[in-house]
Amino acid sequence: AKITVINSLQNSASMSLFVYEAMCMRDAGYSYEEAVKKLEALRPYGRIIFTTESLDYLTKGGRLVRTAAMITSKLSLRPIIIMKGGEISVGGFFRTRKKAKAKVIEFLCKHFEEPGIDINDYDITVGYCTNNDEAEEFRKEVEEAIKTKLLESGVEFKTRIGVVTACHTGPTAIGAALMPKFDHI
Repeated sequence: AKITVINSLQNSASMSLFVYEAMCMRDAGYSYEEAVKKLEALRPYGRIIFTTESLDYLTKGGRLVRTAAMITSKLSLRPIIIMKGGEISVGGFFRTRKKAKAKVIEFLCKHFEEPGIDINDYDITVGYCTNNDEAEEFRKEVEEAIKTKLLESGVEFKTRIGVVTACHTGPTAIGAALMPKFDHI
């Protein structure tokens, strides 16, 4: 069997979309070499935008400095974390979970307002850690805001955040991931 190791520059929810695109290429009859080439081209375009209740887990995992976690904890702020191209950045802080989730949706909407980016060329999913009911409600909110159905609305596809990632984000992580469809890159 042929094996090619690809650093996807993705994690969790966007990684699941990356694998989904690989499966779609297989099902569409792409050759091994064509699929590897397409996957390499997809790598920099995946995104994850999520929130969690605190930065404690990211700090304990060595992802953020302790001072940032201490300040946000004392002020009861919820962070927005963005991962693109393998890099993690903070997209802001909000006083309530509801506002933080609304900001995740706003970031998602802004991405699709950029020139040359067509929402129909992307697969989008919700990723969550432990609360399936919250994820279902968030999924509906995202679909309403972006005026399109998420991947899991059309195929059997749900993304729970994996245990290794959850060690860094904590059990309350929830957000959205997007990846260009393989035939639109």
